[in-house]
Amino acid sequence: LILAVQLDRKDLCSRFLTLLSHDNEILRIRAAWGLQEIATAEEIIVEILTEVARLTEQLKAGKGVSASERLQLTYLLHVFGSNYYEPA
Repeated sequence: LILAVQLDRKDLCSRFLTLLSHDNEILRIRAAWGLQEIATAEEIIVEILTEVARLTEQLKAGKGVSASERLQLTYLLHVFGSNYYEPA
């Protein structure tokens, strides 16, 4: 993940998206960080919006959101700001 970001491999963003639901919490966090760094394609950002909506609904409903999910959410929200993504 780190190497893909350093090489600016935007073509791997769809793989990063699949890692957002991985069992390993560290992989989920790194995938979110990687998306924060290199995601610029609108189709990827739309998928990120879906994940962000899921996590924010959990927060609104008062359901527990772990510290790693909050960190993941922070990275994913950054994608919207850095890309000036208005629908978010």
